[in-house]
Amino acid sequence: MFRRNLSSNQQEKPWILGDRKIHLHLGAHKTATTYIQKNLATNKATLLDHGVLYLSLPDTRARLSKHLVALSKSARDEALLAEHREAVLDGLGREDLARCHTVLISDENLSGGPGGFIKGKIYTSLAEKWHHVHDELGPNIQVSFSIRDYPGFLTSIYSEILRNHRYRRFGKIRGLFGEIPTLWSSVHADLSTVFGAENVTLWDFKDTVAHPAKVLAFLTGIDAPMEIIDEPVRESLSDRAIGFIRDFRKLPGRPLPAAVIAEVARRLYPLKDHPKKFDPWETDERAALLAHYQAEKARLPVRKF
Repeated sequence: MFRRNLSSNQQEKPWILGDRKIHLHLGAHKTATTYIQKNLATNKATLLDHGVLYLSLPDTRARLSKHLVALSKSARDEALLAEHREAVLDGLGREDLARCHTVLISDENLSGGPGGFIKGKIYTSLAEKWHHVHDELGPNIQVSFSIRDYPGFLTSIYSEILRNHRYRRFGKIRGLFGEIPTLWSSVHADLSTVFGAENVTLWDFKDTVAHPAKVLAFLTGIDAPMEIIDEPVRESLSDRAIGFIRDFRKLPGRPLPAAVIAEVARRLYPLKDHPKKFDPWETDERAALLAHYQAEKARLPVRKF
């Protein structure tokens, strides 16, 4: 098994996954990650036959993600770390793992959940979170991160927050990004610091829907024919539905869960009856942010499919 090079005062330990290729698909949220994960799950048996181990998103979050998060902590309790290392192997399945040369892990929440946007933690500390995991998993790690234009990304993130958290004004979320956002540049810089820029791939999320077979081939590293499912469509919230959520939250008493309120709003005020889609952007600001995104994307090594 491949062993890492440690200083003389450290005990030599094996990499958890040996010298296997590891592909981490870490985000971003609202960039068709669910679509990718459902396609990967649909082709799980084919991938395994070709030496690629993939767990569905529910299995990843139930059996793997929490242990990877634990390995990322700065507090290095060796006894607990040993337990989490074993749990990673158990979560992946030792028998399947023995058959595979590649492990593909896809979970955007490993970069931080949407709730972090409320606290101003917008994919912050990626380098800090992942450098420990990089030292644990193995030497052959590739990282993927899909990006999206800022108006579309922020609007979708805001709708996701409303489905899972108490109501907040859009302006408060928008304000976290500053006048000229540089989120994707920061993400790329952080991931490159840990994994090396040559091992980090960004792509525009529109390519996920436009070229799903090519995206799957890139993530898995195999060119075997794979089944491509129809793109799942999640109806956007109407402007009236957002108003209902805002007004409902003002009522006295203990509030219902955010997911319940959002679902009631969606059903009461669907787009087919209230066709004004929630769009918080002024025309000039949208145009400026789109232009900024295109300029930022041109500076970054964004893959084209």
